[in-house]
Amino acid sequence: MFTRHPDITRLLDRRAVSGLIEHDRSHEDRRVLVLTATRKGLKLLEGMNRPMADLHRRQLGHMERAELKELIRLLQKLRADALT
Repeated sequence: MFTRHPDITRLLDRRAVSGLIEHDRSHEDRRVLVLTATRKGLKLLEGMNRPMADLHRRQLGHMERAELKELIRLLQKLRADALT
């Protein structure tokens, strides 16, 4: 998901209103918002498992195991560099 930070609040609020998540403030740090998927949200996510696995198979199924391992390594390196 690519979005600007201010949009995250609205996105999460819409998910809460639709019953997909619940959110509470942390007791230790009121700035922290703790999000939990509801049963409805988990059911929706569960329904996405097969379509996502099929998509990944279509996108990456032609690659050999060694190529997939190298892709994972490169993506991890990219993520680590982006976080520094």
